[in-house]
Amino acid sequence: MSCCTLCERPLDVDEDPLSGDCWGCIGLIEATYLKAEESIKFVELEIAWGWREENGAAKPQSVFLADPDLCNTGQRLH
Repeated sequence: MSCCTLCERPLDVDEDPLSGDCWGCIGLIEATYLKAEESIKFVELEIAWGWREENGAAKPQSVFLADPDLCNTGQRLH
């Protein structure tokens, strides 16, 4: 299994909507540093869905694995 080189999150875990190409890291980087409007929109939605902390940090993968319905809160965007 491959992992994100920034946060070591296991990648491509079906139950974790933030694990594709480590959107947990990439989305926040794009939104925060590149000010990419689409990424800002996605991160804001993911905060509202409970996928991210209020500061935009990705919730731990264990949260998604413990509550598979959380992934269904929003649609898989990435």
